[in-house]
Amino acid sequence: MANRFWVGGGSSSNWNATGNTNWGTVSNTQDNAAVPTAADDVFFDGVGTGAADCVLSTTAPCRSLNCTGYANTLTISGQALNIGDATAGAGSIALKFAAGMTLTKDSSASINLISTSGTEQTIDTGGKNCPSFAVTGTGSNYKPVATINITGGAWTYSASGATWTINGQTIDMALSNASNRTFAGGGKTYALLTSAITNAVLTISGANTFSDITTTSNTSKVVAVVLAADQIVTGTLSITGNSVVARTHIRSSVSGTARTITAATVTLSNVDLQDITGAGAGSWNLAAITGNSGDCGGNSGITFTTPAAQASTGTASFTWSTHGWTSRVPLPQDDVTIANAFVASQTITADMPRMGKNITFVGATGTPTWSPNTDVSVYGSWTLIAGMAIGAVTQNLTFAGRGSSTITNAGLSYGTITPVVDCGAGTYTLNDAILTGNKSINFTSGTFTANGFNVTAASAGITNVATVVINMGSGTWTFTGSGNAWNMNGSANPTINADTSTLVFSSTSAPVFLGGAGRSYNKVKFTGAGVGIATISTNSITINELEVTAPRPFRLSAGITLTVGRFVPLSSAGNIITMDTTGAAATITSSFYMHQLDYLSLTNITAAGTSKWYAGIHSTNVSGNTGWQLNAGTTAFNDAGKMSLVA
Repeated sequence: MANRFWVGGGSSSNWNATGNTNWGTVSNTQDNAAVPTAADDVFFDGVGTGAADCVLSTTAPCRSLNCTGYANTLTISGQALNIGDATAGAGSIALKFAAGMTLTKDSSASINLISTSGTEQTIDTGGKNCPSFAVTGTGSNYKPVATINITGGAWTYSASGATWTINGQTIDMALSNASNRTFAGGGKTYALLTSAITNAVLTISGANTFSDITTTSNTSKVVAVVLAADQIVTGTLSITGNSVVARTHIRSSVSGTARTITAATVTLSNVDLQDITGAGAGSWNLAAITGNSGDCGGNSGITFTTPAAQASTGTASFTWSTHGWTSRVPLPQDDVTIANAFVASQTITADMPRMGKNITFVGATGTPTWSPNTDVSVYGSWTLIAGMAIGAVTQNLTFAGRGSSTITNAGLSYGTITPVVDCGAGTYTLNDAILTGNKSINFTSGTFTANGFNVTAASAGITNVATVVINMGSGTWTFTGSGNAWNMNGSANPTINADTSTLVFSSTSAPVFLGGAGRSYNKVKFTGAGVGIATISTNSITINELEVTAPRPFRLSAGITLTVGRFVPLSSAGNIITMDTTGAAATITSSFYMHQLDYLSLTNITAAGTSKWYAGIHSTNVSGNTGWQLNAGTTAFNDAGKMSLVA
């Protein structure tokens, strides 16, 4: 344990540079001291000689950092400053930035308070705009003595058994330019959390208590405050959206999982709420607040602005946020009708992330194009009409209604738009087939019912931590993409009701089927004959009928067990199906009485179950196969496609 003083003047301004005179053992003395270790107290207390600015370009440890008297620049460039060991810093100071110094940082820099000392240590950032902060030291004890300003960074408190003394100090987080960040409070008590949010999302995690929360936003329409746990505000909850069209979205981090805000005083304006329970002494009557209140569903204990149906007018192109609607730009609880007599191919630009509830184009004439310029959500049914078009833009269209809603596509393709089902406990039912062009269809929460209609997309997947139910119906689900074309693996596996559906993978490249462990399917077909390997990559799934069209390689991921009713490889002379795995042998098992197969090339595949597995005279036993009857005493196909007995 020693003192280290930054004096500069060496061959490099890098904190970690060795073999120069940047560090001293006493103030303003260039005696070529060693670079600080985690046991050293570090002082930046003077201008020094020469290059007194300091750049931290690799991770640097110290027991404490005290910059009292420093008048130059400290730069943290993409690295971590780790402060703390098992003892308290000199003078019980963990961190002190001086008012007269300059602190610069980039978006990936961080200051990590990692002390495990139970002695109370102070944090004073001197009014500087700091990078991300993380308090992680077990049993530590920190006390801020001034506002902690975090610009474009995150706050993380994950120190178990630690003490955090609020001392009435503010944590001020400025988020800008889509720098989505998290205040992970660790369930501690804080004074004021304030945040100016510019084109970004602030997520608050941990069941924290605040004296007050204040957020403001700019003219961006995507500003959101997201809650990953319940929050208590003993004073005032003040969230101010910018305007009636630049609204702040207050929502739970998981659709359908409500978060409770208990507040003594509630002051909100220009806000939309989703999955929020209002509680506490504050008034949650938001019916007549400035800019009105939007009800996105899943809320309780809150009175919202009364819904009002909105209809569009005119014959020209228009933009959602500036159009002359019946009485106002639609709120999430407002039904929307677009029945204009368009004179030509007009464009409807959807620039409001939350467009409305039940939205219909029935009654519109002409050939209008609906074209969102941001990710958008609909909170009820969605009804398109034949003759209209969807813009060639890359956005998400989220179906977020909480009741029973329908989707009517009128034969249109969504092209480069990605449909997302994220409706909490709600249900979306198809009224006709859905076609997503070259994009995926994603499931985040809620129930999707195909209702006997076909689904065509590049891929499908879940992005969920909530409940997902997929009722596949009797239609055909066709996926044209490679990679994870069907991905039902996730943190909460979905409920798959396969019904009598058929899953078709038509890519000639390399489609992967991730069925979700323990899930069952009716019929799965790999039809895209090509050089790309078709892979089944989830353990313990069941497929009633599996069909593979030659010539193409077919693979089971190493070690998995696939249960099939029937395995139907459509192979023939000159059209071999190579069936293998990588690493440990994979198992295909069936209770079907007999599989009579031919023109296979087998590697590391175990055939199991009560079925008899025959691979005929034209099949190749490469290596590592068990449970097969290969080329001797088996019933096989001859070159004419007729059955013959091989002696």
